[in-house]
Amino acid sequence: MPQPAEDIFKKQQKKDILSRNRAETWLHKAELHYQQDQLEQAKSILQSDRVSGLAPDLAIQRDLVLANVLIAMKQFEQAQQVLAGVPDNSPNRIFADYNIAVAMIRNQQTADGLILLAKVYTQPKSDSQHNAVMDRAALTAGLVNVKEKHYNAAVDALAHVATEGPFSNDAILVMGLAFYDGGNPQKALPLWMALVNRNSSDPSVQEALSLAPQAYEKLGALPQALSGYRYAAAAYRAELRKVEAAIFNIDKGTWLASLMPTEDEIRQNLDPMSTVSAVQNKAGPETIYLYRLFSSRVFGQKFKQYQQIQRLGMLLDRLNDELGALEHTLLLPKQCLH
Repeated sequence: MPQPAEDIFKKQQKKDILSRNRAETWLHKAELHYQQDQLEQAKSILQSDRVSGLAPDLAIQRDLVLANVLIAMKQFEQAQQVLAGVPDNSPNRIFADYNIAVAMIRNQQTADGLILLAKVYTQPKSDSQHNAVMDRAALTAGLVNVKEKHYNAAVDALAHVATEGPFSNDAILVMGLAFYDGGNPQKALPLWMALVNRNSSDPSVQEALSLAPQAYEKLGALPQALSGYRYAAAAYRAELRKVEAAIFNIDKGTWLASLMPTEDEIRQNLDPMSTVSAVQNKAGPETIYLYRLFSSRVFGQKFKQYQQIQRLGMLLDRLNDELGALEHTLLLPKQCLH
């Protein structure tokens, strides 16, 4: 509810509060603008004196949000300058380095961007968030090196991606492309064949279904190539049936509610501001086709608001149920007094 939030921010800003608290209020206001894709408003606040005097951890948060705003606005050089100010000993440094590297590559500073990506993905393993950034950095470096025809460098970078992580399928696919485009289809083939046996709804697996027969064809194994193309065609037809089932599920009026946790799970924690559940854990066969939707900032924000409203509704129902008992309890001392 952006307008009521805006009203609350205005009231806070009029109060006689500490400058640090006022700056934090402006920071949250800028984050609200960013979440609503109001990039100019967010940038205006984050680059102004209104957010000066923040606590050190919030000052880093301000830099990261501002950098994301600038990258979204394709102002890559400014984003680099902002992120360069994040302290080296900060746990957020790895996120800053990754974002700087992406900004460099988009700004045609490819060599420098690749060096910084290597700094990210060669760090020691840490928690799940850091490991995910490291895998993403290695995958990004692999993709860029394949595009630049630096195939050996691509393979070296992709070898750092966790074999069972969220980016493993993409990494295997791209590593196969590095070998294939580098004139080594016999090394690409086993990678793509390994992918073929994974979930056929994954885009990387779908690409491997058609690339593996091409590798067979390149190696002169025409019967195996023909068999591979037939298998791919059958898999694509089966996938189309899954797509139709996904469309049917989404068209149901109850689809959005199906992404929510169960009522029993919600009732265990009715705090509307608590962490929302992951959509991917609850959705049906359509999940793989809607990954861009589920990963988008706008959808994530709206789904969070949807969960908050559901929890508020249940909380009000609980309070309403308790009201009768409270009224009865109030009557007892009144009767005693009479």
